[in-house]
This record gives sequence, C-alpha cells and structure tokens, in this order.
Amino acid sequence: MSAAVSQLEPMANNCRKVLFLFDEFTNLYPANVSTVNQFREIAREGDSLFVLAASKFNVRKYIFPSPQESPLDQTPSIIYPDLNCGLFEVREVRPIRTTADLQEFCRTSFPEKTFAEEEAKRIFSFTGGVGRHIVNYIVKGDIPRPFAMSDMHRYPQLWNIACRLLTTTMHSSSIAEYASIHDVDHWIDNLILFNDGSHLSFLFPFLLEEFRSFVSLEANKSFYQAHIFQMQRRGFEGGSSGHSNEDFLCRYMPTLFDLASHERSIHMRLSSTASLSIRHFSDTAGDFTDIDNAEEFFAAHHRTLVKWSVNGTETGIDRIWFEWDGDKKVLTLTGIRVKTGCDRSVITSGVLSTQRKKKRASDCDDACVAGILSKAERGFAALIPALKAFAQQSIPSLTVDINALHICTNKHATGGFKLFFAKQDDFEFQIDETLRATHDLPTSFECILRDGPDWIEKELLPRDVSPFVKNP
Repeated sequence: MSAAVSQLEPMANNCRKVLFLFDEFTNLYPANVSTVNQFREIAREGDSLFVLAASKFNVRKYIFPSPQESPLDQTPSIIYPDLNCGLFEVREVRPIRTTADLQEFCRTSFPEKTFAEEEAKRIFSFTGGVGRHIVNYIVKGDIPRPFAMSDMHRYPQLWNIACRLLTTTMHSSSIAEYASIHDVDHWIDNLILFNDGSHLSFLFPFLLEEFRSFVSLEANKSFYQAHIFQMQRRGFEGGSSGHSNEDFLCRYMPTLFDLASHERSIHMRLSSTASLSIRHFSDTAGDFTDIDNAEEFFAAHHRTLVKWSVNGTETGIDRIWFEWDGDKKVLTLTGIRVKTGCDRSVITSGVLSTQRKKKRASDCDDACVAGILSKAERGFAALIPALKAFAQQSIPSLTVDINALHICTNKHATGGFKLFFAKQDDFEFQIDETLRATHDLPTSFECILRDGPDWIEKELLPRDVSPFVKNP
C-alpha cells in the first residue's frame, strides 16, 4: 500500500484529481506511520479524495487519534498524525443481527440461491452478519477466525466474559466486572465481541459454541472445573458447582500444604465392618483395592491427600491427610473444608448450640462458622471410629488425634470467625462433649482460615491455571 501511495502522490501533486480507494486501511497501524503521513499531505495539498474502509467497529480512533482514543497498540514513541485535514464523513455499516434481515440480504445478493431459515441461522453463526464475511462464506466457504480457542489462556478476561455468556446474557453496564473497558473495546474493534448498545455478545455465535465444547467435561476436566468455579464465584450457577469446585481446588492443595504429589492422592472408603479400600485419584476408572495391614497403609500414605467416606458418606470434611508416628502408634489427622460461592458472599458466625441441635449434618447451615464446625466435628466422629476399627487387628493400641481443620473459601469469612471465637483462644475449637464421650474423640482441634479470592489466585493455583479464575 505504501508503494501505491508513493506512485500516485505525484499525480495528486500535479493537480490531478485522484480518488484513492483503500480497503482495510487500519492495517497500516502501527507499522506504517509514513504512509499515514502521506495520506495527510496529499489530502492537504490537492483535490484528491480518499475512501478508506476497514473491518473495525470504530475507525474514528484511526482518523482522529487522541490520548484518550488512539489506534490500538500505540506506544508513546509512535505518534500518529490525525487526518483531520478535510471533511471526513464516517459511515458505520453495522452487521445484520436478525435471521429475517440476513435472509433478505442473501436473496438480494444471490438471487439464484434459496436460503431457508435454518440455512440463514447457520450463515449468521459463522459470519456474525458482517456483509463481506457473508459473501465469502457463501462463495468460498470461508469462516472468519479472529482467534484460536486453544489460545484462550492468553485472554483471561475474554475467558471471564465467555463463561458469563455461556450462562446468561451480559448487559453492557456490567462489562467492567469482567474485563477492562480498554480490552473489551479492543475485542469489539477486532470483531471478536459485539455490543449492540445494551448487551455484549460474541460477534460470531459459533465461537461461543466452540467455547462451550472447549470447557466441556469430556474435552478438558481442568477447564470445565475452572469454568464452573468462575461461574459460582461470579454468582451464576452452572454444572455441579459443589463437587466440581471441591475437586478443582483440592487438586492443588498438596503443593499448598507441602504434601505428597496430587498423583499420589487417594480415595479411601471405610465401612462399619472395619474394612478399608482405596483407589488412586489418577485411576478414576479403576476398582478399589482392599487394604489389610493398617500400619503399612498409614506409613505408605503419610502426608498424602485423602478423599474419604464411611459407609458411602463423607460428612463435613472434604479432604484429610495422615501423619503417622510408627513408634508411638499415633495417627494425626488434618482436615480441609472447601466452601465456594459468590465472591461477594459473607460467612457469618452463627450459633453453635443451634447447629448442634440439627439431627442430620446435612441440615447444618454452611453459610455460618457454627454450621461448618458442627458438620466437621460430626465428620471426625464418623471417621475416627472407622479408622480405629480398621486398625484394631494390626494396631490395637492406635491413638488417633486431630491437628487442625483448614477452612478454605473464596467467600469473606474473617468477620464471622472473629465473632465466633471471641470467647476462645487462638481459634481452638472445643469438640462437643457428647460426641467426645460417645466416639472417643480428642478434646479440640485448631481452626485455620483462608478466605477471600486472593489466596486462591496467589497461593493455590499454578500460573497456567490462575488466569482462568482471575478478577479483571
């Protein structure tokens, strides 16, 4: 393009009226500043006319750049001349966004073809109603692809928006909650997103369907779980959030707590008949293996993350790990409780006596500290006797102690914990006396809290995952 302008410039300077027709002129930015300068000088000196076209949502920023609205990717060292040297009329040709209008456009442009409603919907999905893309698709089968779905990890804020669009419509007024306005303008300008003035959407609907497949459980479990977690922390439901979020976050707990690697994590099933069987998490389709020797089992799985159940039920504690002292025959348990929800949610203090009166653990209120701890003590009351029963033959003198319960949540819980533990020291929780006597439990265990969204991004998730749950 630069060479063509240079060849035509003498004609314009010799008072010949030259009509310059340039398509996709914005491709000159940011590399060809000299050609933009030539535009300006030719327009100032002669009677030449320019018709500049581009597949951009906002071409004004290229014609009239300013510090507030400048060409994309501009750096302080590059100053673009504005083209405000004549009368410029900017005409916006908006995409066709209804099936009926698209059918009419197709019938007019291709009178020899028939376009049924379903065919028009398919054309709209792949072209977004952009005229040039409609023609290219019908004539050559070309499908515009502004970015590859496999590169989504490069655009965490676009991921935020896509997660929202999978669940519900997105009002333009809420854009800033998901991404910076500058980035959204960039994606709109480059025909990735479309803002009709009230709602934001993908310009090409097929991209949202590709994203739906990209984050499906069958395609990629990590992305699926990250999507579910992102949805819940934003306040939108989707999928089995409780189990998905628990599995997603617990996958990275071994690194946080300096445990054996996630590949060694196990699912442990106990029963009231004193049996214990395990299956490694990496072997999701495999069978459970019965374990006979308790001491060997505890030693082999020292500081290994364990998902557990007794008689098919897990109560109040999502994961545990063992610390085994073979000389003293002491097994020390540490538990993890994961609570996820909308980032704006708050965990209150609650009343412990009220929660302990609940007949079933499932009736306890997980939205308060008292309910979480009442569930946890019932969980230990189920787990510890089952472990002792399993070990009775090989370790009859086994002592089981509780070190701590780590409560990990993206909700805000600090205020609730301070209120709950106001009359106790150092977040030490006293186990219910009846449970202690009935199930031979320790007196207390320490409570350790991680709350709010920041620790998840900064402490828990690795760099290749954290962008997918990052706030804008």
